[in-house]
Amino acid sequence: MNYVRAISKKYEKEGIPNFEQFLQEQLSKLNQGIKLNHAALITYIKYRDFLIDLFSKLLEKNKEGKYQPEKILHNILFPSGEESDDSIRDYDKHNLWIIDDRYSSYDYLASNKYEGSISKQGREPDDKRYDILATYSDPLGEAYNVFIVELKRTHEPLSVNNDPILQLKDYVHRIREGRINRHNGKRINITSNTCFYGFVICDIYDSYFKSRMIEDHSLIKKPDEKSFHTVLLNGRLFVEVTNYENILEVAKVRNQIFIKKLHMKHE
Repeated sequence: MNYVRAISKKYEKEGIPNFEQFLQEQLSKLNQGIKLNHAALITYIKYRDFLIDLFSKLLEKNKEGKYQPEKILHNILFPSGEESDDSIRDYDKHNLWIIDDRYSSYDYLASNKYEGSISKQGREPDDKRYDILATYSDPLGEAYNVFIVELKRTHEPLSVNNDPILQLKDYVHRIREGRINRHNGKRINITSNTCFYGFVICDIYDSYFKSRMIEDHSLIKKPDEKSFHTVLLNGRLFVEVTNYENILEVAKVRNQIFIKKLHMKHE
């Protein structure tokens, strides 16, 4: 854990690495004597385990008693200000698996970009910024489903002016109005059957969340009692709400079996 603490301080200053960079920098420490010809998959599993621990440390207060800026946590999920239209080529550059591996196979993704920046037409004063916006084509390729992630800083107070679900609804309306096109001019094809999936990471113990958001948005507590879901906009917007701690807990469980098998193999 001291190693995690030390390296987390380094990455706070230099930025969170992608897997390729991490592999080059940390291979000798993480292989623990494993032969290099077996290292690629093994190291990736260890990378996931390490990153979960690193993310956990970044959720704690720093020496000044403050929580990390949203940007640091954002960059772990997908580097801020970047976009991708090749999920296979760019798989090692992000960590969307922390949320859910299903969201890693996108057709297009933009991270922390304004509407005008996505289309390369220049930012307008009323442009909205999307933390993470991804599109997924249906099997017939006739339309897109849209995934939107809204991130809030750890323990950031929520309010009527800082309500992530209201923000999601606004984003959906804007996308339906054609406010976003790809940089190559290709329109994000939205039809009446397009499904929007909103994923909110915020402080679910915040007083405004408990007193207003649960009722206002008809949020239903899931069996784990650490996340909520709802369906809005006439059944076209599916929303899940949770906090960073629960995201990591679920990711750790998913990764645990691989780590266990890894240890069994080398006992």
